[in-house]
Amino acid sequence: DDNKKLCLNSGEIIPLAETNRVIFEVEDLSVASPATVSRCGMIYIEPPYLLPSRLEPDKAAEAPVLKTWLQELPPPLDAHRDALAKLINAYVVPCTELLRLELTQPIVAPMPAVFANILRVLECYLFSLLPDPAAEPDAEKEEKVKSMLPKLVEPVFFVALFWGVGGLVDQPSRDKFDSFIRDKMKELGNKAGGLPPSGSVFDWHFDMEGVRWVTWNKTAPDYVVSPKTDFKADFNSLIIPTAASICYASLLDTLMSGNKHTVVIGPTGTAKSVTVSQYLTVGLPARYDPIMMAFSAQTSANQTQDILDSKFEKRRQGQDKDTGLAYTMWGPMLGKRFLVFVDDFNMPKRETYGA
Repeated sequence: DDNKKLCLNSGEIIPLAETNRVIFEVEDLSVASPATVSRCGMIYIEPPYLLPSRLEPDKAAEAPVLKTWLQELPPPLDAHRDALAKLINAYVVPCTELLRLELTQPIVAPMPAVFANILRVLECYLFSLLPDPAAEPDAEKEEKVKSMLPKLVEPVFFVALFWGVGGLVDQPSRDKFDSFIRDKMKELGNKAGGLPPSGSVFDWHFDMEGVRWVTWNKTAPDYVVSPKTDFKADFNSLIIPTAASICYASLLDTLMSGNKHTVVIGPTGTAKSVTVSQYLTVGLPARYDPIMMAFSAQTSANQTQDILDSKFEKRRQGQDKDTGLAYTMWGPMLGKRFLVFVDDFNMPKRETYGA
């Protein structure tokens, strides 16, 4: 409340520092008491004020969400701001309107999340080209990136559009999206770096090193069964990669490398858990430590916290200079990051107030 003290059920009172502010973004106020509402400053923002207008698709890049993202592009990406804005104006609203009106989503994403999806995928691809701030400057590498960017911006934008919008829908809808986007590209004369006309747009991976489109199978080494394999004993544990599993593992790796939270959705029995588990146990870079847990209908918040706490190590202790309170910092080993995989995320029973 106004005296900036956090009162817990245990009777403990934690004063917040002058610099602390707490903002909650909630879906609705259906379980908020009058006391809660009276203590909070409420700001209600209609999504249309932040997102591009359906009536003016050619001004999509001027919408606050997209305009802010474009303005904050770091060098050398800022030189391609106008090219990205032109692509956004031409494609984003027609594709999101197609999604809203004609395509089927297994789990419906709010429209702000769809726009955020596109920008997240764009960031993962484009920001991976930027030099590491902690590393020594490499003028030759920076020059190479600058010379490559004009060839990469358009194809990478289409990758983000394909997966940011088309990745949300079921297979029949993907076929419809594929036809729509190819017709739109033909109409506007965008080649997307030579996207092949065969197959679906989802069958192709853009190789940024070679600046070319390749099938997903060509992005992974050939699978070889070990001659020592005992097929009678090991048959159930053999995992044969397919174009789909390679595709989703690659997308997962791209999103993880960009530090983006990811939810994997789909019907039962489509190898979601196997694909993610395989990535976390075999294909994970050394700087990550996986934490894997499975939820059930009986899983509680306390059990989840206990699982996480058991994996953490004590990093350091100290005293907060603002509040004077002692603290202990917990986390992964120094130089590592945790990746938390929650299987069956939708299983736990909701609490009284919807949490």
